[in-house]
Amino acid sequence: MAVAIGSGAGCGREEHAAPSVPTSGRQTPAPEPEVAAVAQEPEPVAVAADASAAPPEDASAAGTAADGGAAEAEVVLPEPVRRFEQALKAIEQCERLPDSIRLADQGACLAPVRAARDAIRSPAPVDGEVPAPETVAAWREAMAGVLLRALDDPNPTVVLYALMQNQPDFGRDAQTLARLQELVASADPDIAEWAMTVRLWQRDPGDEAGRLLAESVLESHRFDRVRLVACQYLGDPMFREREGMFDLLRERVDDGNDTELIRNCALTRMGYVGHEEDIDVIAAHLDTPTQQSGAVLALQRGLAKAKAHKAYLKWFEQHANRAGSLQWTAVANLAPPAPGVADYPVAEGTRVLTKILLAKAQPVQVRTAAVKALERLGATAALRGALGRIERGDAGTEVRAAVEQALGAETKTP
Repeated sequence: MAVAIGSGAGCGREEHAAPSVPTSGRQTPAPEPEVAAVAQEPEPVAVAADASAAPPEDASAAGTAADGGAAEAEVVLPEPVRRFEQALKAIEQCERLPDSIRLADQGACLAPVRAARDAIRSPAPVDGEVPAPETVAAWREAMAGVLLRALDDPNPTVVLYALMQNQPDFGRDAQTLARLQELVASADPDIAEWAMTVRLWQRDPGDEAGRLLAESVLESHRFDRVRLVACQYLGDPMFREREGMFDLLRERVDDGNDTELIRNCALTRMGYVGHEEDIDVIAAHLDTPTQQSGAVLALQRGLAKAKAHKAYLKWFEQHANRAGSLQWTAVANLAPPAPGVADYPVAEGTRVLTKILLAKAQPVQVRTAAVKALERLGATAALRGALGRIERGDAGTEVRAAVEQALGAETKTP
């Protein structure tokens, strides 16, 4: 099923037919869109219009074969779902950004959609009575049908925000999954990215069609943003025991013709599908400056084992005083985010980061990244101890200021 999707804004939109398979070629990724997080919920089932419904009494209103008209069965929706459908359709009235299908004011335009959506997901009591579970289930089933029909809306902005705002509300029936896969090949990068996101929303290791789609997209798709979604899916821990997944990602990392975005994603995700015996393979990428962050994340947050932490911390300690050897983004990641990761050695991490903080061979950006990492570890004593050991001069002054800021205003020197 190929459906034309407009990619321009306003009147006279250029239309593109969505092919049934992803096309090749790559594009530099755009910034990730800011979308309100949606909690994972039970997946609904799409409901189609009743094909046996009687035609309207006024046959002329439906058109004739001679003039190309066709009678359509009316879908009678529960009131909460009808409000959701109306709010979704009203998106087409909102102002868009110049030369874009994105909304100029997402918050204002999408507020009615979110309110109507949430009223279906978690309905408020009516006259003190909460709708019965089977009633809510029927609403969500009907809502999934509305979303499926929205994917064929002639306005591409409606299509995009139906995808972006309602990922867990789509049905998992064959018709919905097939339509989502068609949209993965959209000529619009936003629609393609979010169609891929929704298609792979439900993490299911038994979804062979989803896995094969992800492998195909990772291998070849015109937009790196869509390939990134595929990469993150294939690097999910649910595939840790799947034979060949580690090597599939490793091939992407080793492909020197691929983009840094995809190579670093693949490297990071190697840690999530790898095992302890893969530590040395991943750690070897610390020697490549552009891959340091990916290697740290793979070892620290993917494998998250004592031996993995020791591998990257030892490497950074050995290279702390080697000029040009460290990347500030990798140093910033040496301290895991709260609430931390399994088996992380706080004392060892503090020692290595303090050494980098004091390393005159490193640029200010690397050293201040170490300060931020120590602050995240709560290493107040280490930061206080470093103050008196920072060298004088321009670089030292900047590093000292970063330490004082981390410790608080009361530590500032006159």
